[in-house]
Amino acid sequence: MIMTYSVGYSAVLFGLIMLISLTGDKYIDIYGCKVRKILLPFAYLIFSQMLVPNADLFGHVSGIMAALIVRYCGLY
Repeated sequence: MIMTYSVGYSAVLFGLIMLISLTGDKYIDIYGCKVRKILLPFAYLIFSQMLVPNADLFGHVSGIMAALIVRYCGLY
């Protein structure tokens, strides 16, 4: 059994997107529609998985989770 681990900058980007979505206004205006900012990282996650099926889902989700830990555990 061969185990592989992937480390990429995209996990860091997902973490940064999550941190940005947790700060400031709760809504963002996208093409005239108000959308909750908290939904943007998950929309990007779904879009990236559809665009590149071999993208590391665990890495992206761990970036989002790391941002939540940083934000809500007093490290931010």
